[in-house]
This record gives sequence, structure tokens and C-alpha cells, in this order.
Amino acid sequence: PSDPYLMTNYDRKRVELSHNAQTAVSIRMEVNVDHTGWHTYAMLTVPAGKTLRHTFPEGYAAHWVRVCADRNCQATAFFIYE
Repeated sequence: PSDPYLMTNYDRKRVELSHNAQTAVSIRMEVNVDHTGWHTYAMLTVPAGKTLRHTFPEGYAAHWVRVCADRNCQATAFFIYE
């Protein structure tokens, strides 16, 4: 998994996911909402050569978020908070 990324105190959140693999990659987004461990928020399939954009529901709250790719690749998760 990636390093955890802080996810508190913003009402509007989105993420842009990409990777360098030649085929689609499934990326599991995990959140820690109550400091008791990681829970799957979503499984997102990112096509090769594309950027997948996901908007969290307005007001969605979690303390931390991290991502896990289903295969070896260089993946990027770019979080945008407002």
C-alpha cells in the first residue's frame, strides 16, 4: 500500500489516479475512519494510459486514505481538497 494521506477538515475531495502499466490496473482505495484499521472505500479500475478521476461525496469524512494497486507498477494518486 501507499503511505497514508491525511483526509480530514475538507468538505470537497477528489482524487486522480494513473499508472505506467501496459494494461488496466485495479486500485483499492482504503480509509481509516475511526483509528481502528483500514476499510475498503472503493475498487477502481484505471485504464492504461488514462487518468481516472473520482469525486468523494460532499462532506465525506475519514482520517486517513491510502491506495493499493493489484499489480507491480508505478501508480500515482493525486488528492485535491477544497
